[in-house]
Amino acid sequence: MSELDTPNRDLSLLAPKFAAVVTAAIADCATKGLPVKINEGFRSQARQSYLYEQGRSRPGDIVTNAPTSLTSWHGYGLAVDVIHQTKAYWPFGQGAAHAAQNEDWFRQVAQVFKTHDCSWGGDWTKPDTPHMQWGRCPASPTAHFKELFQTSGKEAVWRELGASDDAAPAGPAPWMTYQGTPIVRVGTAYSYVTSRVAIDADGSARAYHPNDTGLDALANAGYPDKGWRSVLVVDPNDASRPFVQPGGPTAGYFVSKTSLQDSTLKEIDPRRYVDSETIPYVVFPGAFYRITGTGHWGDLVMARNLDRPGHETAALVADGGPTDDPLGEMSIALATRLGGTNPNPRNGAGAPTGRMQYVVFPGSHNTPPWRRDLAEMETAAQALLAGIGGWPAV
Repeated sequence: MSELDTPNRDLSLLAPKFAAVVTAAIADCATKGLPVKINEGFRSQARQSYLYEQGRSRPGDIVTNAPTSLTSWHGYGLAVDVIHQTKAYWPFGQGAAHAAQNEDWFRQVAQVFKTHDCSWGGDWTKPDTPHMQWGRCPASPTAHFKELFQTSGKEAVWRELGASDDAAPAGPAPWMTYQGTPIVRVGTAYSYVTSRVAIDADGSARAYHPNDTGLDALANAGYPDKGWRSVLVVDPNDASRPFVQPGGPTAGYFVSKTSLQDSTLKEIDPRRYVDSETIPYVVFPGAFYRITGTGHWGDLVMARNLDRPGHETAALVADGGPTDDPLGEMSIALATRLGGTNPNPRNGAGAPTGRMQYVVFPGSHNTPPWRRDLAEMETAAQALLAGIGGWPAV
């Protein structure tokens, strides 16, 4: 076989600290009954081009969406593809019957790698389940890292991303700016600070009422003629109107949805959704949620009010907001825990004031992603925060 046909598994070609965590993760997987081996590590430009053409100009399944080594972290020595030692679980060339089983196995492996400062390609919009990469890397190489590689070599990229032996202690690394809010990467997480606060009532069984006497105004749900179907559950017997709860303590109210849902319950059941009054959650604008690497519904968050010491809490990524909104929208419960007093979704009265800091842990959602106990959320999120060095690291 030629060099083009043969995957490179030489760990010495990877960034030193990344090679160390990969080795540790594989050993950790073995103790958990997950026999893992590296299928491929570093890729040359020739090899990357060869793989990119597979499924395009050459026969076979598409195995990469990166056309050059500059557009894949494999080309920097900061990514590996892993597989089962016997290929019992194989992501390519198998029918749908194997898909769920394969994904579950790779997800278990990914959870181990994430504890060793790696991020997982299975969390991407276009999932790449065997792919693990250094956790401080953006999902794909940015223009900055491409230029740094071309001008100063891969070792310079390793140093900047804290993956070389002579790297400075890891700290926040600039990632992007969204709607004026700078966002930094810290290990496998990312963090941002904003003073904007908007209150979301969605998911509460008392959020909206036909007489406009709910926690939030009907206009904020787009009712009656501005897209309410994305917020309110449609009456299964009359698609022209929202469903009205027929009984119980919130009889007469509409049922409002959140993006994070318990699919085992019927759509007309308010318990299917994440209750804004009891569960701390953040809202991601549509455009932000679609950015690769920002996470998925159900991912864990740690939030604190920088100007009100002691006001911090775990939260979930649980709802989507208007496409072009800035960051900063939150549930009633989160607003309360960050220092608000009877926060009012209608007009913002009682909302917390100050600078709110959020640390998001992409890929930390459960399977299925909802439902979670508040105490378990707090324990899990605190552990993830400690894993990147705690609040001082961000």
